Amino acid sequence: MRAPSFLDETAVTPAGSARFDAHFSDRWVGPAGPQGGVVAATTLRAMAATLDDPEPRLRTSTTVFVAQVPEGPAEIDVDVLRVGKSVTQVQGTVRARGTTGVGHRTLAVFGRERTGFDGGPLEFTELQFPDPPPPERARPLPDDRPSASIFDFSFWRNVETRDVSFRYSWEDDWVGGAAEGARWIRYLDTPRLPDGAIDPLAYLPVLDVIPGSVSQRLGPGARRYFAPTLDLTVHFLDDTDDKWLLQVMRMRRAVHGYGSGEMELWSRDGRLLAHASQTMLFRYADRDPGADERERRSAGG
Repeated sequence: MRAPSFLDETAVTPAGSARFDAHFSDRWVGPAGPQGGVVAATTLRAMAATLDDPEPRLRTSTTVFVAQVPEGPAEIDVDVLRVGKSVTQVQGTVRARGTTGVGHRTLAVFGRERTGFDGGPLEFTELQFPDPPPPERARPLPDDRPSASIFDFSFWRNVETRDVSFRYSWEDDWVGGAAEGARWIRYLDTPRLPDGAIDPLAYLPVLDVIPGSVSQRLGPGARRYFAPTLDLTVHFLDDTDDKWLLQVMRMRRAVHGYGSGEMELWSRDGRLLAHASQTMLFRYADRDPGADERERRSAGG
């Protein structure tokens, strides 16, 4: 049986007035259940379906991860806060089906295209494209990684990465430095819209991995950690039809057990597709974060 694609995993079904049903499988999970970016993308798909208007595009979203949304059936409630001539604000709440508490809550703004100061389009990019080697010449994820790693989680089996300036704690031929890194990433089953463009909602899961920049500072052999997301804000800026996306991530500040990071997502031809910021908390454990899932799989769970 074919594994569910990103489009399958984030599909929603109307279930009444401003309510949608969804289902999160065990094939897109991270350290704490269904990957947060996947859950946020599903919520945004329900929000867009409620508007039922292709003209205003998704411009920005902020998700607060209140409580874990587990694998299995879920429900999403959508509240259209305001419909304006240019912008529309919407809120979505996702939770396990049959529960009453808040799981993840997302606020989003959808906006129509607008003109610049001179009546034409206003367009420029102040950030600098890093001009990396193409993904075909970049290093794939090392095959000689230990059996215990973050890449045991099923989410990572749906994507391929190619490293530009990214190293791993189990490698010993490097030293830590700045808390930043760059790598190419693509979905193995490319989530395309009918016009051939990559679904912008597919940006969310690959943006929700900013904590990896911390390991670039810690260097080889660092204590294992994982970093649950507290909030994720994404600005959606452009489209691409190229399956490869360039992640440029950095940790701006870590203090009091929390971190503030950001990521730029670029197309191969140097267009800034999205920009994300994320707050996380750090947890440390001698037990590797992939052990629970491996034990469950070996037990047939």
